Amino acid sequence: MKAPTLLWQLRGQTGSLTRCTLHDLPTGGVEIRITGAGGILFGERYDTPEEARRHAADYFDSLLERGWRRAA
Repeated sequence: MKAPTLLWQLRGQTGSLTRCTLHDLPTGGVEIRITGAGGILFGERYDTPEEARRHAADYFDSLLERGWRRAA
């Protein structure tokens, strides 16, 4: 199985690191997982990597609008 792909990293209002990764599923399709505080905060499945990347970018933009910062 292929290793997950890091799509983005952000720091929340408290400074904690949040990541979004793309995972190929053994049953087909892909999943984006948003993780932070040592666990999965959110996961969503899609048919194609392109669709998953579009949704991940929407989440990224939304969080930036809410005051989150890009992580180095």
